[in-house]
Amino acid sequence: MIYLVHVIPFEESFEEYSKGTRIAGSNGWYADYSGEAGMVTNGTAVMAQLLDYVGLPARTYPITGTHTQVLHVQDSLHNNVHSESITNVFVDFLMMMVPLIDEPSVDTNDQIACYLTTNNHLVVWQRDVTAMTNEWVTLSNAPAISTSAWVRLTFESDYRNNMYQVRVNEGIPISDPHGWSGYGGSATGTWFYMAQTNGAMTTFKLTGEGSAYLEDFTVRAELPGNFGRRPPTGSIYSIR
Repeated sequence: MIYLVHVIPFEESFEEYSKGTRIAGSNGWYADYSGEAGMVTNGTAVMAQLLDYVGLPARTYPITGTHTQVLHVQDSLHNNVHSESITNVFVDFLMMMVPLIDEPSVDTNDQIACYLTTNNHLVVWQRDVTAMTNEWVTLSNAPAISTSAWVRLTFESDYRNNMYQVRVNEGIPISDPHGWSGYGGSATGTWFYMAQTNGAMTTFKLTGEGSAYLEDFTVRAELPGNFGRRPPTGSIYSIR
């Protein structure tokens, strides 16, 4: 299969696709399994929640538009988006998330992955550099995430040091006892080691169970200027 590779900056709002258009090779998104894994939709309830979220004070996003269409994920989709290497890359997207009952299997080649528990806890995939093992870590300081509302997730990957940070709804980077102050720094901080790295982001993958939604997906070398102007059955998201 021939994949499209987008060099950053890359933006995808799904606004340009007609209602019901299936995600296929023409626009860079591919289904791993079912050909019906993803489709663009403007479902009334989902769009009402998205427009309410975007309309809140100071919640501005990199992509301007009507926000009338989103990507509905029913199985597994991925997009090859090749970032610059050995630099900092920001991956930013809106999600309506579905919790997982059990800890998911994850590819050891995934640099970063995350999922939501049934207790609305955000869990990330990281490298324990002390034990030299990869592990799932529940972010103890992350805000509770609703499964019936949109949330904005932002990952900053530092490919010089193979580390990353995560933000929720434009808040400050989340700290955790498993995190570090920086490369070679002390424990308890906002930086987590990537489980695997090839010096750049190459793939974004989303797996959903019938009701996961993705909107305003961006890959950039810097945060937008308007970022952070406010107080601070399953889906898994992974970056390679």
